[in-house]
Amino acid sequence: RFAEALETARAATAAEPDNATAWADAGYALAGLGRMDEAADAYERALRLDPENTVARRNLEALRGR
Repeated sequence: RFAEALETARAATAAEPDNATAWADAGYALAGLGRMDEAADAYERALRLDPENTVARRNLEALRGR
Protein backbone atom coordinates (compact mmCIF):
# COMPACT_ATOMS: atom_id res chain seq x y z
CA ARG A 1 0.00 0.00 0.00
CA PHE A 2 2.72 2.52 0.95
CA ALA A 3 4.88 1.47 -2.01
CA GLU A 4 1.99 2.17 -4.39
CA ALA A 5 1.30 5.48 -2.67
CA LEU A 6 4.95 6.43 -3.06
CA GLU A 7 4.85 5.63 -6.78
CA THR A 8 1.80 7.87 -7.17
CA ALA A 9 3.37 10.67 -5.15
CA ARG A 10 6.66 10.44 -7.07
CA ALA A 11 4.78 10.70 -10.35
CA ALA A 12 2.93 13.75 -9.01
CA THR A 13 6.12 15.46 -7.80
CA ALA A 14 7.81 14.76 -11.13
CA ALA A 15 4.87 16.25 -13.05
CA GLU A 16 4.39 19.17 -10.64
CA PRO A 17 7.54 19.79 -8.59
CA ASP A 18 5.93 22.80 -6.91
CA ASN A 19 2.95 20.81 -5.63
CA ALA A 20 3.25 20.87 -1.83
CA THR A 21 0.47 18.33 -1.37
CA ALA A 22 2.30 15.82 -3.56
CA TRP A 23 5.45 16.27 -1.47
CA ALA A 24 3.46 15.80 1.74
CA ASP A 25 1.94 12.64 0.27
CA ALA A 26 5.41 11.40 -0.60
CA GLY A 27 6.50 12.06 2.98
CA TYR A 28 3.59 10.07 4.34
CA ALA A 29 4.34 7.11 2.05
CA LEU A 30 8.06 7.22 2.86
CA ALA A 31 7.33 7.28 6.59
CA GLY A 32 5.03 4.30 6.15
CA LEU A 33 7.92 2.46 4.51
CA GLY A 34 10.20 3.33 7.43
CA ARG A 35 12.31 5.73 5.36
CA MET A 36 12.20 8.49 7.96
CA ASP A 37 15.04 10.70 6.73
CA GLU A 38 13.55 10.80 3.23
CA ALA A 39 10.10 11.42 4.70
CA ALA A 40 11.42 14.40 6.66
CA ASP A 41 13.03 15.79 3.50
CA ALA A 42 9.74 15.47 1.61
CA TYR A 43 7.78 17.17 4.39
CA GLU A 44 10.35 19.97 4.56
CA ARG A 45 10.07 20.51 0.82
CA ALA A 46 6.28 20.64 1.12
CA LEU A 47 6.62 23.28 3.82
CA ARG A 48 9.07 25.35 1.77
CA LEU A 49 6.49 25.38 -1.00
CA ASP A 50 3.52 25.95 1.30
CA PRO A 51 4.38 27.03 4.85
CA GLU A 52 0.69 26.77 5.78
CA ASN A 53 0.48 23.05 4.91
CA THR A 54 -0.75 21.77 8.26
CA VAL A 55 -0.59 18.10 7.25
CA ALA A 56 3.10 18.32 6.35
CA ARG A 57 3.85 20.34 9.49
CA ARG A 58 1.99 17.95 11.80
CA ASN A 59 3.58 14.87 10.25
CA LEU A 60 7.07 16.37 10.33
CA GLU A 61 6.63 17.29 14.00
CA ALA A 62 5.44 13.74 14.73
CA LEU A 63 8.52 12.35 12.96
CA ARG A 64 10.73 14.55 15.08
CA GLY A 65 8.94 13.51 18.24
CA ARG A 66 7.30 16.83 19.04
